[in-house]
Amino acid sequence: MDMPRCLLMSLVAVLVVAAAGPACAGEAAKKAEVVIKGGNYTFAAAPSTSPVYSYWVAIAKAVKKVYPQFNITVTETTGALDITKRVRAKQAAVGNSMGDLDFANYAGEEQFQGQPNKKARIIWYFDHLIAQWAVSKASGITSLAGLTGKDFNPGGAGGGIVPITKKTFELLGVKPRYFEGTQSSAMEAMLNRQIVGLSKTGPVPDSFFQQIVANMPIELLGLTKEEQVKALDKYPYWSAFTIPAKTYGDTRETLTVAVLVGAQTTSDLPEEVGYAFFKAMWEGGKSIWQAAYPSAANINVLQHTLQSSIPLHAGAVRYLKEQGVSVPDRLVPPEYKPQS
Repeated sequence: MDMPRCLLMSLVAVLVVAAAGPACAGEAAKKAEVVIKGGNYTFAAAPSTSPVYSYWVAIAKAVKKVYPQFNITVTETTGALDITKRVRAKQAAVGNSMGDLDFANYAGEEQFQGQPNKKARIIWYFDHLIAQWAVSKASGITSLAGLTGKDFNPGGAGGGIVPITKKTFELLGVKPRYFEGTQSSAMEAMLNRQIVGLSKTGPVPDSFFQQIVANMPIELLGLTKEEQVKALDKYPYWSAFTIPAKTYGDTRETLTVAVLVGAQTTSDLPEEVGYAFFKAMWEGGKSIWQAAYPSAANINVLQHTLQSSIPLHAGAVRYLKEQGVSVPDRLVPPEYKPQS
């Protein structure tokens, strides 16, 4: 018996809707994807003498590889303070950062006393930079206390090591005569015996010190265990680190402190741009920066970033959540809106 016409039409309608269902669902999923428009952005990097400069050049290449629609310019700076000031002034969209300075910038403390930048955001942290204090072997100095009254460079002008050095020395009562200058001028002064030593943060080993060792034997100066504990009690955004013996020639094992290093920006950076930078860094462009900055190749950036003391960028939060990472409420900025 023939099927009634009305029933036949109803079945056809049901089949059409069912067939269209997956396509419609696929279309909806497609619309949920992040649209990356690209654009021109400046990354403010560390001085060219630092391995971290090479890291940022590699990050720019990684972004360009994954998202060709971006044009990234990497600019050299004098150091962490200079970078933070540039990001605050919108002279750079993203910049290298150090955890202690990130906190001061956000909270309006120390160098930014009374000028809190509540727009400050972290996209990711990728390493710890180690505070390293070195003197010429010929100076005969074997402890930080021996620097009192001596000409010593606290770090390159504008670099994050300068406040770390001065805070540590003040805490321990060490009073050198500070030779202020850039990293390159400090290196020249040390090689010419104008100063007994200098300071720098960086990975271990650091190519800056390796250049000095090629021309002059050095010794590293460090903290006692008690002094290290005292420093961490005073500055909880620092962490403990031990530099292995023979890192630079025949240098001794040395106790010191370290700070997080990462990518800072502000809430003015569009969410999808921060998301794209994070995704390019951690996925398609990962091998590029790992080759340029191998000391952080085995660090889990996703987990490392959760150590931030200030809110993350909305794009970073979105990416982390997509990867199944639980982001603490304290790190979620007010501008972040969960995807429906």
